[in-house]
Amino acid sequence: RMRTGGLRATAVAAVAAAAALLAPRGAAAVQCMNWQKCDPRSRRILFIMDASLSISQEHFDKDMVDFVVNTYCGFRDTTENAKYEVGVVTFNQVVETRIPFQELGQNEFESLMHKKVKDKTPLRCCTAHAEAAILAREMFEEADDARPGFENIAFFITDGVPYPNYYGGKYGVHRSTKARSFYVSRGLAYDRWDYKQELVWTQGGGNRSEFDEIRVTYGTRNVPFAMRDLKDADVRVFFIGVPHIEADQPVNIDYFTGKVPNLEVCYENGNVNPPETSCGRMEYAPLVSEPVDDHAFRVESWDLTSMIDRSLSIICREQGTPGDPFGRPLVPTASPTGSPTQAPTAAPSTVPTRSPTPIVCESVPRDLMILVDTSESMDPLRYANEMMEIVKDAAAQLDFTIGSRVGVATFGSSKNTRIVLPLRHYDNLTMFDAIVDENVAKAKLRCCTDFAEAFVMLREHFSNNYVEGHDKIVLTVTDGTPFQNYGNGRWEWNTHGRALTRCEY
Repeated sequence: RMRTGGLRATAVAAVAAAAALLAPRGAAAVQCMNWQKCDPRSRRILFIMDASLSISQEHFDKDMVDFVVNTYCGFRDTTENAKYEVGVVTFNQVVETRIPFQELGQNEFESLMHKKVKDKTPLRCCTAHAEAAILAREMFEEADDARPGFENIAFFITDGVPYPNYYGGKYGVHRSTKARSFYVSRGLAYDRWDYKQELVWTQGGGNRSEFDEIRVTYGTRNVPFAMRDLKDADVRVFFIGVPHIEADQPVNIDYFTGKVPNLEVCYENGNVNPPETSCGRMEYAPLVSEPVDDHAFRVESWDLTSMIDRSLSIICREQGTPGDPFGRPLVPTASPTGSPTQAPTAAPSTVPTRSPTPIVCESVPRDLMILVDTSESMDPLRYANEMMEIVKDAAAQLDFTIGSRVGVATFGSSKNTRIVLPLRHYDNLTMFDAIVDENVAKAKLRCCTDFAEAFVMLREHFSNNYVEGHDKIVLTVTDGTPFQNYGNGRWEWNTHGRALTRCEY
């Protein structure tokens, strides 16, 4: 996210190396330190997963499951007596609770997802948003009655606009006892549908164009009213649109935000000749919570990193907090411990200027960690002088009047791979310069160039000192390629417990 040209080239190596560490993982233990951490507040999160045929089984079992598991990582701060309950619903021909609301740790939730959902959800037609919303409302209301005091969040993950499942054919409601029981047990009967009418279509009779009229009713009345009732149960509703199996049929996110022109919804029926188009006007909108642009968005590919980061940046923020389109507050609202953080209202009395025309980053709060190479291949004189000037000048580019923070870490020998200056705010950079001169400039230069250990250290430091709304930047100042210094040391990327060759490292 760094936008200043002077530092961008230097940071490329850090960005590339960090990308591998931040990739979502579906292994036995979820790597939650990869993801930002929401402020401690008791929350109840329901993931509502589209299991229709247009998702593709591979994307459902890997990408969607991994997305759900890793997104739950944001809810791990249990300080201040915060509790988190999580549940899962899948919807297609069959709409059902796969994991009822319960208090689970991140690894426990991942294990349950693998046991109950992953590779155990055959995809079927159709996209039954209304029924999913009805089931979600029931789950939230029951949980609220039993255990009040939670913020309720419903997260729909879907690739399409509504498509009802009560029609004749392989995936008709009448084909599945489990599907049919959803309606029978609730006494539900949607407009112009009943069991006998469905049998007529199945046996080869009936008017197929009539189904498209029913689809219009479903999309303009049944789904909107079910979503309205879900929101009225004090539930914050999100929609994330994922790629359709057919690239030319992207999810229409405007339907969920209520931005379709004149609220008109149309479906074309190509099963009749000539093709017929049926239209209707949505009787309630929007379907998501407001502001709508913060609660519904679409991704163009199965890039879980962008999906999770964007989702958590929005969910973690209090509803109604002003921010940019990606959910980042304009001013930081909390420190890592959850206590209020007030940005200074006036400029510090002294901000050192080291150049006649200093470059100052635009006013976005940033957390900058400067990672300094202390390997023996560094030139000692240039290390103590020119490199320290790079460190000091980088810090001077930050806007500390809006809460930016800077820290310094070194890497090289095992003793030198450490956080020298933790992330903190400075009112006067003279203090920062003095600490750099005393604690960084005088480091003994020793083997080696241990990038991997250094990046793990920085990842943990950012996670432990997380502040919502700050850009996170690593600036690495180095002269060489990786060289491991730990011999037989066992690290998380070394699963065999043996020394890695330099190429493997």
